Amino acid sequence: MIASLGWATQQLAEFLAVLTAASDDTSAVDDGLECLVYAFSADACAFLRETGVEASRGWAGGHPGAEILAAASSEETGVLVPGTGWCETVAIGVDREAGTALLMARADKPFTADEVGLLRGMARVLGLALRLLGSVAVEREHVEQNRQHLEENKALLATVSERQALLEHLALVQHKISSRRSLEETLDAITAGAAELLGDEMVGLRLIDDSEPGMMALVSSVGMTRELLARFARSPVGTGVAGRAIVDDRLCVAEDYSQADGTLGAYADDGVCAAMAAPVHLGGRAVGSLAVASRRESRTYTEAERNVLVGFADHAGLALNDARTVEAMDKALNDA
Repeated sequence: MIASLGWATQQLAEFLAVLTAASDDTSAVDDGLECLVYAFSADACAFLRETGVEASRGWAGGHPGAEILAAASSEETGVLVPGTGWCETVAIGVDREAGTALLMARADKPFTADEVGLLRGMARVLGLALRLLGSVAVEREHVEQNRQHLEENKALLATVSERQALLEHLALVQHKISSRRSLEETLDAITAGAAELLGDEMVGLRLIDDSEPGMMALVSSVGMTRELLARFARSPVGTGVAGRAIVDDRLCVAEDYSQADGTLGAYADDGVCAAMAAPVHLGGRAVGSLAVASRRESRTYTEAERNVLVGFADHAGLALNDARTVEAMDKALNDA
């Protein structure tokens, strides 16, 4: 069991550093598996595609066979690992569109809910890293094939540099989270990071008010006008895309904002064309949401961008959990 959720944020920061240093998708998977085995004291792990096992650690004699594919299904919770014995398992999707997943196996104890939550966050970051590395490889190839078109090459090289910088920026944000800055500073780092990575004009992080559970409070934001800040500093739970993400406990997307159900006229009047929000969890339940909004016409959100937002929302949940743990420890010490 995770002794402190400060440990969890540190593991995420180290995992991001490993992925940032990877030169291609193969090294990202291999180095990522090594990091996961160490972080969770796992006996074995594997990276799977729909076609089979692509990489693994801990299985004697090389990649495991059909038994690991069965263990990755929702019906199985364990697998026999040669040389180790029966292990409890947990399977986490990495990238639904690419059909990839992680399988972790451990003999001495099952994975806790907190560990599964951390694994889910790591899997999303790995999926994003692989998408970015794949894009960089394709674009580098285009640059080599089209050297005669100087202006095109400049644009492609700029895109490559920008996408490589995304993972570096994620690592920086995670460092701020893991260094246990104040909760306010940590949440501000998350909203700023989401704004920079996704390129949307507005970002808002809302949490349910403990003293008034029917209301949600805006605790951190980027790019909102004074009028919107004043009007929506507090709002009923369920209001708008941000509120629906909490009530439905899922990612909510409105790419045609003015015509979508449950959106807010004030944001449409302000020029918002698209928005999405992801729930923030504390203790396994949705206690808030992280939302982004754009005034760009025809703005759509790719699967990778949706994963980025969910990843930042997961980090916000880890920060809240970490702050709660520290608060409980301080209270225990004061009461002793």
